[in-house]
Amino acid sequence: MSLIRRGSRHPHRRAEIVARHPLRYVDGADPALDRPAHVRAASGLLAWGDRLAVIQDDALFFAFADCETGLCHSAALPAVAGARTFDPARGNKRVKPDLESLISVGERLVGLGSGSAPGRDRFALYPELRWFDAGDLYRQLEEMSAFSGAQLNVEGAAVAGEEIWLFNRGNGVEPAVDARCVVARAAFAAWLEGGPVPRAVFGEPWDLGSVEGVRLTLTDVALGSTDLFSAAAEDCPNAVDDGRVVGVAIGALADGGWTALLESGVPTTAKVEGLAWLGGRLFGVTDPDDPERPGELLEIALLGTWR
Repeated sequence: MSLIRRGSRHPHRRAEIVARHPLRYVDGADPALDRPAHVRAASGLLAWGDRLAVIQDDALFFAFADCETGLCHSAALPAVAGARTFDPARGNKRVKPDLESLISVGERLVGLGSGSAPGRDRFALYPELRWFDAGDLYRQLEEMSAFSGAQLNVEGAAVAGEEIWLFNRGNGVEPAVDARCVVARAAFAAWLEGGPVPRAVFGEPWDLGSVEGVRLTLTDVALGSTDLFSAAAEDCPNAVDDGRVVGVAIGALADGGWTALLESGVPTTAKVEGLAWLGGRLFGVTDPDDPERPGELLEIALLGTWR
């Protein structure tokens, strides 16, 4: 068993929201594509050229956002069960692919499902705009109980040199586990081209502590001038249903030291689910857990000692 990585509040770090933009499509809603006028549940973020690529957990569109305005162009994925948007009012939330994290492999964007329920074990590929059956890899992850705990929920991913890092978010059913595992990047890329399924190797478990008695759990990672994670303290019963967010944190992967994310000096509860560096600037995206509200693009300033 790998040594557990422990995180805690760092007294000399500060993270502050300095800009906030709703994520809206430049051409508005498109009923023919089952697309609303806004990005609904932004859950993964990645620099893509001079823009930010966004994946959503309840809408089947890649969005490409201008970092100064939040205005987006979109690319539609194939519908699932006849729909591209999913929510309780429609009665189809349980069949959504639940895309939660985003990486680039070569010239391709890969949106990863969470694996938290049947149908969530697939990837979304761009520019092909097609689905990739990743069930064999997710079965490995689920069987690796040190990584998945009682319920698999892959919410963070990053390409780190020759490795791909996957992070499980331990919100919900006990034993709930936050952890990292590793897949060789070359093997992963070959798999996408028809090669054998890559082998996942367990990295280490994480324990970030809690906020107001609610476990703080990993939502994404961003590798750059400082390798960072985002985390949320969300009081929810499992990895499928949403809950009340009581705290959001930004921390350093190197030592686990985190700080509450602030806005105007006050801790925010805007659930940051995606984190990325672009041009030396740090950005996050939020999931408001409300289909009528747009996810938001945040620019975040880091102050204090981060290295």
